[in-house]
Amino acid sequence: MLAVRDDLATVTPRSARAGKETTQEPGSCGAACRIRDVASATVFDKDSRHVILHAGSRACHSVPLLDERDVLLGVISSHHARPIAGFTRSRLAALHETAGVVGRWLARHRRTVILDALEDLRRTARRR
Repeated sequence: MLAVRDDLATVTPRSARAGKETTQEPGSCGAACRIRDVASATVFDKDSRHVILHAGSRACHSVPLLDERDVLLGVISSHHARPIAGFTRSRLAALHETAGVVGRWLARHRRTVILDALEDLRRTARRR
């Protein structure tokens, strides 16, 4: 549902750090995507549209979670009960700043906690 394509406003990793929206082709990894109105967006088939609308989501804005090298780690989305026209510049900047913090945290977590846990498993397996 989040890797959708439509003629929507997008935010690339570079413009996200600057707090700016662009009108580049959406749907690529690492670009934010806004579905202004699920009911009329051409990216959904009939069944998908029905499920999304039935869940109470008329619009969504997805923001990529990127590490320091702009590697996509995940996506975070806000869903809205009514169609949206856009966000204020400050709200958009706050969304992308939060996504940046979460992306960096996920990258750090993968580099430290997960690797430490794997090393502990390796040590435990060697002892047996």
